Amino acid sequence: MKKEFEALTLTPEYFELLMEQVKDKFLTKNKLSVLPKNYQFFGYGNYNPDLASLKRDLEEISTEFVNGKYLYDKIRLLQIGRPTIKLNTFYTTLLLIYLDYTSSISFIESQEIEHDKKKDQLVLSKQYANSSDLYFLSYYFGEFHTIIKGRTVISQNRKKIHHTFLYRNQDGSIDEIYSDGSITRGRDTIHTRCKTIIDNKLYDGDSEIFYVGQVELSHLNFIIGNYVSFNLHTNTVSGRVILEKCESEADMMQKSSTDTIPAYIAQEIRNSVIETPHSIAKTHLVISKKSPYSSIYAKLPGSYVISFETDEESNPDPLKFKILSTNYKLISQSENVYVEEDKIELLNKGTIIRFRFVLSGVASIDQADIYIKSVFLKNELSGHEGVFSGIDNENRLISGKVSVAFIPVEN
Repeated sequence: MKKEFEALTLTPEYFELLMEQVKDKFLTKNKLSVLPKNYQFFGYGNYNPDLASLKRDLEEISTEFVNGKYLYDKIRLLQIGRPTIKLNTFYTTLLLIYLDYTSSISFIESQEIEHDKKKDQLVLSKQYANSSDLYFLSYYFGEFHTIIKGRTVISQNRKKIHHTFLYRNQDGSIDEIYSDGSITRGRDTIHTRCKTIIDNKLYDGDSEIFYVGQVELSHLNFIIGNYVSFNLHTNTVSGRVILEKCESEADMMQKSSTDTIPAYIAQEIRNSVIETPHSIAKTHLVISKKSPYSSIYAKLPGSYVISFETDEESNPDPLKFKILSTNYKLISQSENVYVEEDKIELLNKGTIIRFRFVLSGVASIDQADIYIKSVFLKNELSGHEGVFSGIDNENRLISGKVSVAFIPVEN
């Protein structure tokens, strides 16, 4: 796995060295003794796509279109005396991968060139590295049901983002996976679109949206948002991501060297992920493992009265609500009680219904998990019992039995 490289600005001497190596690699790879004419070599204009060209070689690395004239235009800039030649991220990445370099600095330092000219290039590279780069620790809930800690660098005047995801193995070794992308700043948000390199080819990676308000990024200690990506198992995933600012690159490297996750991060993102397995559903019964029980779920719409019974002298007030048949929205029918959060699940092959509520308003119970056998959906009579646990409005832990009265929606 190799990473995508940042844009590279070269002195004329180093650009010439780079292109000489590209030409040598092209001749060797395509078993040629002489370079074709410029239009065929670079792959533009009236070139023959069936014959060897640098464009074709680079498109074997990339999953995107390669503009054959891009590098030719850079050659023209060199010929007219441009003092520096800048390659963007995309073509820097393609050329360095093409030449089997692991980093831009390895290319620079490996050249046999006069000391002063190498020094000029190193100074130029440092200048364009931009001391205003921002360094973060990144956190998200990922593979192996654990929180993944990584490194994130925002650079090039807040236009580029580079992620390094750190996967820690049982033997103590660390696998690094890289993802690079561009940043678009909205009025209150930043959007990132990243690519990653797999088997020496660039593929679309994750997309992220962060809310930042109208604040300069360097003033934010935390940047919080959501991502959509694919994981190591090529399943589509989405979830919450938090970036925590570091004082410097050295600070980021030191803090990322441990696998310790701060509590203020863990409680925010632990188990915060949606994973969609890679499968093709030919019928609605195989969308997921829950699909065969959708016929039971379809019986949920109706009116409910759930009564609570505890060992205390007084019991919480009954909870009244209805579930709509159109979109399965749950609506409170208890006076002055608002349902802040609700979750409805079918467990044990559809035999148990789990209701989870967070309530506000004039409610004698604040939170409750309720378990009832789903057989009551087939029987309109009251008297079906279940169990619950929760927190009452005096912050006491309570538990006990429930009974449910259910009136289904009339067809």
